[in-house]
Amino acid sequence: MTATAPDLIAEIASRYGASVAPGATVQRLPTGVSSRPYPVWDEGKRQLIVPDWKEEKARMHRASVRMGRKRADTVRAQAEDKLQRLRDMHAQGMAVAAMAEALGISMPYCRSLLSREGLKMQVEPGPKPETLARIALVRDLIAKGERRDAIAKAAGFAKVQYLYHFMRRSMPGEALPPPPGRTKADHAAAGKVRSMTLQQRRAAKQERIRAMVVAGADEAQIGAELGVVNLRHLRRLIRWAVPDLPRPKPKRAGSALGERDAQIAALLQHKTYAEIAADLSLTRCQVQTAVRRMQKAGAIPAEVARATRARRGKVQVERRCLETEAEISAAYRAGRTVAQIAADRGIGPSRVQKVLRRAGVEMRDWRQVIADQRRAELPVLVARGMGGPEIAAHWGCKLSTVWAIAAAERVDLDSAARARRRAEFAARHAAQAELVRTMVLRGDTDTEISRILKISRSTVQRMVAELGLQGRRGRYRGGEA
Repeated sequence: MTATAPDLIAEIASRYGASVAPGATVQRLPTGVSSRPYPVWDEGKRQLIVPDWKEEKARMHRASVRMGRKRADTVRAQAEDKLQRLRDMHAQGMAVAAMAEALGISMPYCRSLLSREGLKMQVEPGPKPETLARIALVRDLIAKGERRDAIAKAAGFAKVQYLYHFMRRSMPGEALPPPPGRTKADHAAAGKVRSMTLQQRRAAKQERIRAMVVAGADEAQIGAELGVVNLRHLRRLIRWAVPDLPRPKPKRAGSALGERDAQIAALLQHKTYAEIAADLSLTRCQVQTAVRRMQKAGAIPAEVARATRARRGKVQVERRCLETEAEISAAYRAGRTVAQIAADRGIGPSRVQKVLRRAGVEMRDWRQVIADQRRAELPVLVARGMGGPEIAAHWGCKLSTVWAIAAAERVDLDSAARARRRAEFAARHAAQAELVRTMVLRGDTDTEISRILKISRSTVQRMVAELGLQGRRGRYRGGEA
């Protein structure tokens, strides 16, 4: 639509701040009709133009490039200013840490800038006051002749090793006093021993032990000389150094037995510890102690004690096994399954089966037993009104298993459901018929009744016929009102 109304032209010119030549025309584009974009005012060209998306994208790209160049120039200027400040501070003799703190950068970055500029790093200042105080304290303690551990504890070090590191770093050329009781000769001997190989050290120890054995030293003297506390290890070293040395046999106590020990020894041949304790009015622990004492004294051989323990264990095991077999067999004959018995006793099903076979119990095929039980129980459950899903949940099996058993036994699983649905439908139909009767007697039409009850007109007419209300005119009007 084209219009040349002066008022419209003046309004557009005042809105955009443009000057319009006399006789200009204005083209109006209805919203939602034209697919062309609206014209915009170009300040550079001083006129209305239709924007092009390609030209707009190119313009935005040029603007971003200009901003990036401007930002790069700014960053470059800042970097140059930072480098100039770094050169000035380096010329003033400032340390790396001070320069990094003044520029707000890290010390590694400051060092990299200095190396890139070819500037020599300034020597760091001396130790801190606390380090100087610690150095003075360590020197004072060394001069007093204190031990190494005491010096480390007084200087605030948790280990002597930390004191070594501190002196190597902050006190080069100074050393700690040697441990007390060791001279330079001892240090030289220790270094000579450390320089020996393993075979040489072993040979020297063997020669040392042989010399002490030849001199008549006993085990206590040899252990004190070698610094060995464990007697068994010391004897092993002596046998290793002097293999042909005769080993003394341990002395045994006399074989004389008391009256009670003799009774226990006589009963050990055919009775257990518990039976002996019951016969002699003793405790089982007293019998065991007497047996060990007689065995150490050599009064009875070790085979007798072992046979007694084996006899006792065998009797107890056999008694326990017989009781377990009897309980498991009784439970299985009472109708419990192998899995149930295993769960009750905390054992495996295979062990229960072994016990039953050993007891001579006839094993049942539980798959057939369960199937027979389910076949007998199915009609009872259906009579109670349970359907297929309820029976499957009750048995803990699949729904297909229930349907297979029902098909084999010719049991109708839907009879109860159908009877329930039939009863529900009868109750619902009776209530609906009563409503229809009330509405017919009130004079409502078929259309109104079907709309209110949400049923079809044919259903309404069938129910009216069933109720025998067709002959009653009253206010009832069949069909439309």
